[in-house]
Amino acid sequence: MATAQSPGISSSETALSAEALANTFSQAVKLGDKDEALRCATELAEMHASLTVSIAKEMYPSYEIKLKVGVEDAHSMATVPVTMVVQPDMTIEALKNKVCEDYGFHPYLQTWVIGKRLAKSHETLYSHGVHRDGDYAFLYIQTAKKAKLTKELLQQEKQQKVLGEIIKAVDGVSFEQQAMGNLPAKLKKINLREEAGNWSSEQVSGVDAELDVVLPITGWKCEKCTFINKPSRPGCEICSAERPKNYEVPEEYELDQEEIKRMRDEEISLMLYKQAMELERMENFKRLIDTEDHGLVPNSEEMECPICYSIIEPGTGATLRECLHNFCKECLKGTIINCLDAEVSCPYRDNEYACDKKLLDREIRFILSPEEYQKVLAMRLTIAENQSENSYHCKTADCTGWCIFEDQVNEFMCPLCNKNNCLLCKAIHEGMNCKQYQDDLRIRAENDLAAKQTNDMLQTLVQTGEAMHCPKCRVIVQKKDGCDWICCLMCKTEICWVTKGPRWGPNGAGDTSGGCRCRINGVPCHQNCHNCH
Repeated sequence: MATAQSPGISSSETALSAEALANTFSQAVKLGDKDEALRCATELAEMHASLTVSIAKEMYPSYEIKLKVGVEDAHSMATVPVTMVVQPDMTIEALKNKVCEDYGFHPYLQTWVIGKRLAKSHETLYSHGVHRDGDYAFLYIQTAKKAKLTKELLQQEKQQKVLGEIIKAVDGVSFEQQAMGNLPAKLKKINLREEAGNWSSEQVSGVDAELDVVLPITGWKCEKCTFINKPSRPGCEICSAERPKNYEVPEEYELDQEEIKRMRDEEISLMLYKQAMELERMENFKRLIDTEDHGLVPNSEEMECPICYSIIEPGTGATLRECLHNFCKECLKGTIINCLDAEVSCPYRDNEYACDKKLLDREIRFILSPEEYQKVLAMRLTIAENQSENSYHCKTADCTGWCIFEDQVNEFMCPLCNKNNCLLCKAIHEGMNCKQYQDDLRIRAENDLAAKQTNDMLQTLVQTGEAMHCPKCRVIVQKKDGCDWICCLMCKTEICWVTKGPRWGPNGAGDTSGGCRCRINGVPCHQNCHNCH
């Protein structure tokens, strides 16, 4: 499209000729007639005609696109992302007006940067390469002082806008209607003087002191992006920032249909979200229960066994519960059978890490056959017995029962053979106390090899200091653990283990006139004393 402007040409005929040439030139270019276009352009140049050339709207793509806009102002700590629906043929001026209508930022305050170029008002988005969804632009909001936007200029624009709407409406009314006074009801109510007065500062609800611009505010201003939100919104519509805590919704404020719909949609969305979360929780709980019922958790995805490097299909391998490492069942079975420890560790190893988690008993039982499991269980019990410091094996022949004893316990009732073992004599002597058994043992040791071996064992314990004779009744006693205080099971004499003598004097407990006299005046009874008081 081309139009001729020739303020320097005084002749009306020359102006009309230039206008006709401009129209012919526009049509020639549209039809692709190079010769005619060249002729018109030459004559217009000879006339020194001033032209305005612009591309018609139909030349641009007619579809809408989603433009991503990064918004920032002098007080922003970060860019606020906004998505706008625009058309490629839209000019920067039209884009500014759209932002003004949608978000309330005056065109004077807007500075647009697209593709690292400062966009000018007459340029189109298409000229800046904006023609696809997701194309990006940057909008900087200036202060009113920097943009030279004053109260008076803003008020004049408001008045001109009202006047423009009146003129536009009057253009559609016939001269006869104006003469007869048959104006539309809308026009009859408009008084230009009253409309201009409506924009006085007294009727504006808020003032931005820093910008020195009077702007109407109906709601709360976002502290992050400065967008004016409706009073009932709990968060900013643009950047989702929270509403100021000290803001209160005016009592006279009435919800409009848009807000009522938004709040109703939010309630429905919240209800659906809670239902979805509850459903997900129930599904996770059911999945957990199903997993708990499995002796061995199968692998959910195809994987490579880190031991034999074979590919394991989903559901055919095993995932250990304690560490979530995956293996084939055959490699796990070999690890369990060849393990020489009471507990089976995860076999995962690499150059930097060795897993120390243990296989659960349910996992071991599932992988092995019943016979293999019983053998492994017996082996683990034997290993645990041998590795335990205070273990004692039942003295009944071929009995597999054993226990781990404490210092205060002197007897072990075997749950397998139901025999009562004496932990002090390390023997079963039912019907006899320890003294009777030891005396009988010494007598039988002359003719009975087994009795002799047991007697020699007790004497060896005395000689090595692991046992001693009671200073009163001479029965052999042992200190299994703990402090140096022991008590004879036969005569109940309290004994000091390190001095091998009585703890107290002749008058019994508390008599410090004799015995080991431990801690009298703070002095221990022996250099190796571990407290016998």
